[in-house]
Amino acid sequence: MDVFSRPAAPYPPAGSAAPPGLPRSTAELIAARLAGAERPLIYVGGGLREHAGPLIRLAEHLDIPIAHSLMAKGTVPDAHPLVIGMPGFWGLELTNAYARGADVVLALATRFAETDASSWDPRFTWDFSGSTLIQIDIDPAEIGRNYPAEIGAVADVRLAVEAIAEAAAAHAARDRTELRKQILEARTELFAASRERGRSEDLPLRPERILKDLRDVLPPDTILVTDVGWNKNGVAQCYELPAGGRFITPGGASTMGFGPAAAVGVQLAQPGRTVVALIGDGGMSAQLPAVPLAVEQGAAVIFVVMNNRAHGTISDLQSAHFGRSHGCDFTDPAGRPYSPDFAALARACGADGHTVAAPAELGTALREAVANRRPAVIDVPMVNEPVPTPGHWNIKDIYQGLFTD
Repeated sequence: MDVFSRPAAPYPPAGSAAPPGLPRSTAELIAARLAGAERPLIYVGGGLREHAGPLIRLAEHLDIPIAHSLMAKGTVPDAHPLVIGMPGFWGLELTNAYARGADVVLALATRFAETDASSWDPRFTWDFSGSTLIQIDIDPAEIGRNYPAEIGAVADVRLAVEAIAEAAAAHAARDRTELRKQILEARTELFAASRERGRSEDLPLRPERILKDLRDVLPPDTILVTDVGWNKNGVAQCYELPAGGRFITPGGASTMGFGPAAAVGVQLAQPGRTVVALIGDGGMSAQLPAVPLAVEQGAAVIFVVMNNRAHGTISDLQSAHFGRSHGCDFTDPAGRPYSPDFAALARACGADGHTVAAPAELGTALREAVANRRPAVIDVPMVNEPVPTPGHWNIKDIYQGLFTD
């Protein structure tokens, strides 16, 4: 109380300090390295969420593929022919393979977080033993923190990309037709296979059936706010985000319970857009007050609860390495799967509540929720199905070590 009650100096007026740009000589050096590379790659992190036009111009002029971190999904539209996808634990095999073999990597506003970098194991994603890393970040502490940077620059990434794109225009355009074809094939296969699995009429629903119905029903400018688990990792991997859409997810510590409350904040900031909180039953249970908060604030958030009656990711890891899970699969005293009635909770709070009892009911509930523009909870029974993991995360090694010890 004493700290929060002390007088505080006002914040400096916005724009009082100009963000640092990239010196022209540095931009020209970086452009030259990219133009001369045989397997260049641009890796975009969460620090560049808007103003992607210069980045796209740079990539298209030199025909450089663009990979993105978990936090940066949607910075460049998923449908762009140079978007090679997400690397790391939940990344594409093509993305990981290309990242390992890239000779010049331009990393923009990224921390090279653990799962995006396959726990920094060079066998799986990033290997800079014989290649060049060029890293640009507003935070000097990030430059070379996880990988040695041959060229590092502290700059506002938007200004830096504008400068590099301008410098690159002086170099001849490149054409990597075969690479574009590989990207198209890999991305088409990824999204098509996910949609095919999403045609299942099983109940509980497969997670990809939930994603398919979301993609088919929601307006193209919908903002998806995820929590942790399948709703974060699966969406980042295999949900083709429309060009006008937005993906907001917790990075770093991946805090469970982020999704419901964050979605209310997003809806207050963007009252005219459809906002969906895509969350697990664990995340919803961690932040139940978000529902009455949405009602109180008149925030028309649609809370879609992917309900597998478990902390699914942890349950999967425990089962894989110990033969069973403990404390992560929710049951009543008789051992039957248990979950609160989230739809009833919604109605008790003054929101709309929908319980999906058949596969076709999810689409119906989504259409109704979008049309009503009221807070709504859609409780969707979901099978506990792991997200495909082409990369590596040494949490598996940690569990294995505990098991063998």
